[in-house]
Amino acid sequence: MAKHTAQDELERLTRDAINAKAKLKAIKKDQRKAKRAAKLAERAWIEAVEGGL
Repeated sequence: MAKHTAQDELERLTRDAINAKAKLKAIKKDQRKAKRAAKLAERAWIEAVEGGL
């Protein structure tokens, strides 16, 4: 097994950080989509109740 140098470790940590940042961005995007869907569902429910359905 090759001995890891500080440079190798730095590159690995940098890659991990970039991947984590990308995952976080995707999670935030999903949360925004979910929040929007919840608002639309709530609005549809209110309209249905007010419409007497």
